[in-house]
Amino acid sequence: MEWSIKVCLILFLCVFMYVGQSYAQHDYSEPIKCYVCAGTAHNSTCADPIDLKINPPVKKVCSQGVCLKWTHYKLGVLVIERVCSADINFQLTLIDGVCRTERNNNGYLCMCGKHLCNSTSRVRLSPVVILLLLLCYSLISQRVLPWQR
Repeated sequence: MEWSIKVCLILFLCVFMYVGQSYAQHDYSEPIKCYVCAGTAHNSTCADPIDLKINPPVKKVCSQGVCLKWTHYKLGVLVIERVCSADINFQLTLIDGVCRTERNNNGYLCMCGKHLCNSTSRVRLSPVVILLLLLCYSLISQRVLPWQR
């Protein structure tokens, strides 16, 4: 088997395993640190993007669960709430890295299982994934893959 095919297979397996670990369901019984705030989605200390240097929200150690970022309409105003799942009546299965739209399209809820992960809605890629993507791009741009000859 040619080396470029081996490299592509290894990269595919690494990314597949990384993504599988990121979105796997876990036991969230350990304490987790989350940002906790509430405010309008525009012009508030809880609005996106949060300026963690100038006006950071409160950090709270939660007994268990995941951190939540809930963007929804409340009395016709778009608000953002950042909370711990253990602090509210939360009936969904806890899954790290998943966002869901409410059934009535009133809001959008994101869950994350890492400390202080509910600061933003932006996707954060690990350095390993970025390096793998750059390597794939390099191989493709140099036309060293067998199907590009």
